[in-house]
Amino acid sequence: MRHPNSQRPALLFGALSALLTLVAFPGPTSGQSSDVERDGVFLQDLRSVLDTGVVLQDRNGDEVVDFIDARILLSSYPREAEVAVAANLAARFGFETSAMNLGLAEEVDGGRQRSEPVFLVGAGVVDGAGLADHTDPLRGGLAPGQGILAHYPEMENLQGGAVALVGYDATGLLSVGDYLSGRYPNVWAPGGTTWRGVAEAVEGFVEAKVVAMDSIPGDTQGSLEKPQVFLDRIVVDGNRPGVSRAQVTVRVGDSSIYSVLEEAFLGTDTVEVSGEAEAGEEEMGPEKVGEEEVPVADPDPEKPVAEADSSPQKKAPSLADLVSKDLHRLDIRLVGPEAFRTFPLRPEEPWNTKADGAFRRPSDTPFSLPDLYSVGGLFRDTNRDLVPDETNAVLSLSGTAGPSAVVDLAARIGLETAGMGFPLARIAGQENDPTEGGFPILVGTDHYQINRLREENKLPFSEVAAGQGFVQIVDGAFGERGALAVGGADAPGLEAAADWLARRVPYLWTHGKGEFRLADAETQIRRFLQAREGPGQVALAMTKLDGWLGRLEVDQDPYRLEVELAAQ
Repeated sequence: MRHPNSQRPALLFGALSALLTLVAFPGPTSGQSSDVERDGVFLQDLRSVLDTGVVLQDRNGDEVVDFIDARILLSSYPREAEVAVAANLAARFGFETSAMNLGLAEEVDGGRQRSEPVFLVGAGVVDGAGLADHTDPLRGGLAPGQGILAHYPEMENLQGGAVALVGYDATGLLSVGDYLSGRYPNVWAPGGTTWRGVAEAVEGFVEAKVVAMDSIPGDTQGSLEKPQVFLDRIVVDGNRPGVSRAQVTVRVGDSSIYSVLEEAFLGTDTVEVSGEAEAGEEEMGPEKVGEEEVPVADPDPEKPVAEADSSPQKKAPSLADLVSKDLHRLDIRLVGPEAFRTFPLRPEEPWNTKADGAFRRPSDTPFSLPDLYSVGGLFRDTNRDLVPDETNAVLSLSGTAGPSAVVDLAARIGLETAGMGFPLARIAGQENDPTEGGFPILVGTDHYQINRLREENKLPFSEVAAGQGFVQIVDGAFGERGALAVGGADAPGLEAAADWLARRVPYLWTHGKGEFRLADAETQIRRFLQAREGPGQVALAMTKLDGWLGRLEVDQDPYRLEVELAAQ
């Protein structure tokens, strides 16, 4: 990791292995370098969000992702849910790469031209990015608890394309954020069908119908404009496992091709058309159009659908090939030169998608700040190959102070491990045991659990002045389990503390070979207290001399006392 910000804040130390108090300092926010020329790549649609070469990049050609080319945009006054979603997305980016620069989150500015892909978190950010006309259509088709993932192609100010995360409410926004950070690019279950497979299945279906057009002579087929297929909407519901619906847009430039595809998606050549769309369900695009419901036969649940088949004699695709397990509805939006229409595809029987099982928290091992980002700290090595492959942490957020630093902290946690569960960041509650989801990292200026620890006298030195923040490991914070408190007297103080934790640990400040590490401070303090070196030996001798003088039984103070100390 690169940490270009070299300005040093004042540091006030308590017990160094457990506590650091930081003072907010001025200076530019450290972030990803902006002087790297882009090669014109942009987000084509939702299937390419985590493709290498777009957001995830391999800059040195060793087939390992080593750069994140994206920004997460927040509003000027983000809500807790928006900060949590941004933090989880940053953690996923960190998890996917072997190296990254921090500074992923920024405030939205509709007048600023951006060449990299951006992620717009919340309806207010969509408005702020100059897409105000799209916000109401996005939210209009949602129900309580639902959130939508929407793709926007390259445009004047967003040349790298954009992905919007919008919820009907906070629950919906958190649900779609958890989905993008934790399940994508799979439709639902790990190892199952991917969204690329879904889109390519639609492409194969469309291509087969176009090739089979009897009305087009074989020598003219190549001159026709190939239909374009885009995966541009995904909707999830916090109250229902699985994906509620997704939208694939098929754009054609020829009226005859439009007619052929319209007939094909109605199912007249494969299945019967039955009924209308369910009441209350609306199309996920900006226009409301007529819908025909097309029930299709369920695919084999043991075989991932929509994956490429290398067999030279594969059969022509059918509508059943477009149905993916745990996707409750797929909307095919057909857009032609003079008309457009939406065809909802559903399985004949609803998917019986199961919710995730209960989280099994790893056992606690006491550790100090120098070991935070190592096995035995926030991470575990379950297969003993010396690589962290399990994350025992949950980021408990209270309030919206210092959002950029909080996002960076989540990204740093993701960067340091080869295995983690999502969501990492969650909105804090007032539960009796906040450790059920993992080792709690309590972040906030007025966090309920931090205030609770103060009242129990478990957070010494946490009462800091304006502009100051603190980072403290609390052993036995909740029963036998510990916690990490990251707080501040105000927003600048919290930002300073979270920023230091994200960028500097395990060093005191500057990263690099030979630089002073927190472990060095621990070692020096331990040696001092053990009288292993001169300063500690002298201090111990003076303490013993003071005690000896106090035990002297004389009528008057000694006139002269000579003491010779021999220290290493």
